[in-house]
Amino acid sequence: MAILLVEDLSKAGLLIAVNPCGSSRKEPKLYLTVPLREFFAKKGFDTHKGALGEEFFVNHLRNFGLCYLKGKRGEKTADFKVGRWVIEVGGESKGRYQKPDYTAVDGLITGKRRVLLFLFGLVY
Repeated sequence: MAILLVEDLSKAGLLIAVNPCGSSRKEPKLYLTVPLREFFAKKGFDTHKGALGEEFFVNHLRNFGLCYLKGKRGEKTADFKVGRWVIEVGGESKGRYQKPDYTAVDGLITGKRRVLLFLFGLVY
């Protein structure tokens, strides 16, 4: 029943299911679309900044072979793989342990292998 509900919400454009990379098990991560996240924020729900960044990223790159990286329990892995690139979505301190190809960062400070998160909003 829950699987059917998730499938229907995905078809309606309210949820985005992202599958794990190269895994035979299909345990998708579920992300809210931007309008649904905004709805919950206006209703007083706490909007976690990290989740909001990942949802923004997923909303804009879901049609480009996006999958999430799944490590072993307790293992620090980067968040996503898009094509051949491994990308960590997060703040300035992210990416040191995960060893991604690129880190999508908040704010306006870039550096070595750091891409501004909002630039992924221009991908279409």
